[in-house]
Amino acid sequence: MENIMYNELICRGYSVDVGVVDIFETGPEGKRKRVSCEIDFVINKGAKRYYIQSALSLGNAQKEKAELRPLLGVRDFFRKILVTKSGMKPWMDEQGILHLGLYEFLLDPAALDF
Repeated sequence: MENIMYNELICRGYSVDVGVVDIFETGPEGKRKRVSCEIDFVINKGAKRYYIQSALSLGNAQKEKAELRPLLGVRDFFRKILVTKSGMKPWMDEQGILHLGLYEFLLDPAALDF
């Protein structure tokens, strides 16, 4: 799925990179530690930037939390998107993350700007 998305983004004229975000967490013993999380795609085109995570499915709350974690760690105001292999309609959650189905992503070039 990531290869298909990568090829589609390149065809649309975006520069595509992989991103890493550092998240600071407090462990069970009260110590803060830094955890590096990977963002699947950081895409740029002109002044636009998008952070995109891809997930085949979000079977449970723990999987969804793991996929959203890198996006929530980014501290800027560019669009954050989670693409899953589903036919769902695009929707925005309370953290400002756009949830998008793979088919919508592939068939509608303007889907990133919903």
